[in-house]
Amino acid sequence: MFYPIGLSTVCGTSNYVHMVLQRSQIAPGERITLPSSRVSLSINNPQDLTKKCYAWTGTVTWNSDVPSWSVTLDATCSETGKSSIKLVGTFSGDQ
Repeated sequence: MFYPIGLSTVCGTSNYVHMVLQRSQIAPGERITLPSSRVSLSINNPQDLTKKCYAWTGTVTWNSDVPSWSVTLDATCSETGKSSIKLVGTFSGDQ
């Protein structure tokens, strides 16, 4: 399941966040420790390629499924020199 958890714009800079949960391998309410093959998480900033990340430590909690999905992230980029990149908070939407 792909959850488009957000596009944020600050001072003309866009950050694209992409997360995929392997729904056949986890259940709502489950907390997953990163890295995990059951979760794919990335952030990309087309204006500043130093602010992209594809490897994470931390946790993802799948709070609820569609139609009103919700996930909570507490993730820190684990790529060398990028520990200042963090995704923290609860993201939700209706589908």
